[in-house]
Amino acid sequence: MSISGQVMFGILVVIGYLVTPAALIWGWTRWTHQPKQRTVTAILSLTGFLFATASAVVAVSSVA
Repeated sequence: MSISGQVMFGILVVIGYLVTPAALIWGWTRWTHQPKQRTVTAILSLTGFLFATASAVVAVSSVA
């Protein structure tokens, strides 16, 4: 594997293991501090957060 390939792989690992969980936590924090709306986009956003959280729980439990 070339050096540029290794660097790209390292960047993807950092994004996958550090940035993604931080973004999920940040998103839930923002979601809980905003006034609750019953619009279609708000419900779709909540659904996306629920699926992302479930996916993260499955990933962590499969590693453990």
